[in-house]
This record gives sequence, structure tokens and C-alpha cells, in this order.
Amino acid sequence: MAKHLRKSTRTKITSSFLLGTMVLSIATPSFAQETTKVIGTFEATILDVSVPATSTFIYNPNTEQMTTQNLDVVSNTNAPIYMNMEEINVSEESSWKPNLIAPATYTSEQWRNLTTDKTSKEVALGVHALDGENWLFDIENPTIWSSETVSKNKVGTLKNHGIVEVQPVLKSGNAIPSQNILTTNYIFEFGLEEGKHDDSDKFTVDINKDLQVQSNGIVAFEPGTWQVVGSSPKYLSSEGAFHVAGASLSYYQYNLPVLDTATFELKAKTLSNVANLNSSMSIETGGTGVRMYFYPDKIEVGNITHYLTGNEYHTYRIVKEGAIATIYVDGEYIGETPATINYGYYRFFFGDGTSGGSSDAYFKDIRIAPGEALHL
Repeated sequence: MAKHLRKSTRTKITSSFLLGTMVLSIATPSFAQETTKVIGTFEATILDVSVPATSTFIYNPNTEQMTTQNLDVVSNTNAPIYMNMEEINVSEESSWKPNLIAPATYTSEQWRNLTTDKTSKEVALGVHALDGENWLFDIENPTIWSSETVSKNKVGTLKNHGIVEVQPVLKSGNAIPSQNILTTNYIFEFGLEEGKHDDSDKFTVDINKDLQVQSNGIVAFEPGTWQVVGSSPKYLSSEGAFHVAGASLSYYQYNLPVLDTATFELKAKTLSNVANLNSSMSIETGGTGVRMYFYPDKIEVGNITHYLTGNEYHTYRIVKEGAIATIYVDGEYIGETPATINYGYYRFFFGDGTSGGSSDAYFKDIRIAPGEALHL
């Protein structure tokens, strides 16, 4: 009997404890919550930047030397700011008023042989940004000419309280019979930097989306996209690259709508190029076009020769607008050249365009933007 009571007592005690727990859990809490709304006002950043009011240069046609003052661009803004070359024009007060033209209008040899009439009527003026530690990113367009300020006018981004230097540049004929004074206006634009430029969504054609790779590495494409002409190059899946090698015709082409503007970008590594067509890329729009030739240590396109580190991939971008092509290598502006080749095709092209000579080249990350001028 006693044993039974002890068990019952323990049972009752346990039940009482549970009941107490239940009562506590539904009791009114001993704390309260109140909310304070905090409203903050962020004032606008004040743009504070200065450039020289005047500057001078001297051009000596006898030596083709330009002596110029560097322009200090001083930002007192407490944030990074972008710098655009908005416009370069001839001032109304100038006693000499030539037309400002693109430097690629003439080759270097043609500039040197302009007559007094042409020299007095045509000059190319631009601005060149000097390297320095106060650029937040790489300089976007180291040299911008007056003819380019509409299509690609961003010089770069200054750091918070940064000081950078730029200088005027020119192309001129040398037939100057008497001293002339040219007064010009360089109009810069500044604003708060929004972020690095990304134009990936503008490239509407990506070769990898249309690619079909057979088990032996030979490539094919969806109908109506890229075409393989000549012997089919192999695709190296380990590198994601198209390998063009040997002495036979072997190239890819993408037929282009009848447009006068286009952008073509790819990465290439050329180990051998005996004849220039053995390794190249081009944009061809009927009566105008531009072709870039790849060599192990340089490229050639129009009147441009650019040397680079061999035996490694570089990124090449051609922006064609009418009869002018702008060239970028590894994201840097290289120059402009006339787009004068005329094969009668409307296409993008890369690979080995001749059965003469031999090639050993790799191409990857090929993308195109018909109708778009995508400057960097």
C-alpha cells in the first residue's frame, strides 16, 4: 500500500509540475516592444573638379615634334568620378579655322605629303591620357580624337580626390608657309562613376550556342548559323578553342545582314602564320570591310601594326562603323583604320583563308553584335 502511494504521489507531483509549466507559458509577458522610426537624409555629393582655363602647344613641321603642356585634372570630389572628352572644336576667336578630321583619314606617309592647301584646311586634334596611380580602373580610351567624341568619349575614372594628367595630340600636314595660331576648345564632362562597363548582353551571336562537336573533335553548327569552309578545324574541349592548323583552307563564317555597323570580338593565340590570310578575322559589309591578321608577336590591320606578347591568348575587338574600324586589344584602344577591303561579302570571318602557306592558330570566345558599335 505504501509503495502504491509513493508512486501515486510522484505521479501527482509530476502532473502538478506540468500544470505549472502550462500556466507559466500562457501568462502575460513581462516585457513590451516599441518602435522608433529613424529617418536619415543623405545629401547629394558635390562635384568639385578643376582643369586649366588655358594651355598651349607648339608644332614644329620641320621635325614633326609637338611640344605641349600637360593638363592637370584635379578632383576635390569625395567619391570616384568619370571623365569624358565631350567635344573638341575650333574656337570662334581662332585666326585659323581648319576642319577637324579623323587621323585615319590619311596614312602617316600621306599626312607628310599633304599640300599647303590640304594642310591649311585639315587637322586632326585629340587628347591623350597619361598613366598614373589616381585612375580607379585602367584608362578606358587612352587617346580620343575630335571625330570620336560621339561614339567613345570616356577617358577613364578618377579616384576620390585624384589628380591625373592629359595632353593634346595632333596630326597635321607639314606644308605650313607661315606661322598660324589655332585656338581650340576642349570640353570635358565629369560625373559620379556608376560602375564598370558591361556590354555582354549586346552580343546577340555566340558561336558556342550553335556549336555541335562530334566524337572525333570535328565541329558542325546549327543550320543557318556558322558555316565551315574547307577542311573542318578541330574543337579542343579542354581549352574551349577552335584549332586551325596545316596548309589547307579552313575557316568559319557567319553571314551578316546588310548592315554597315558591327562589332566582332574573339580571343586568339597564333603560333605560326606564313601568309597573312593563314590566321585572320574580318567584318565584311559589301563595299567596305576590315581584316585583322594574326602573327605570333603582332597583329596587322589596315595601317596599324601592334606588337604584343606571343604564345598566349589575347582578346581582339573590331568595331566597324561605315568606312572606319576601331581596334581594341585586351580591352585597350589601339587605333582607327579605314575599312577599305571589298570582297563583296556580308559576313564575319575567322580562321585560315588560303591554301597557301600554313597556320597554327587557336580561336575561342567568339561573339558578334550585328548593327552595334560597342566601344570600350
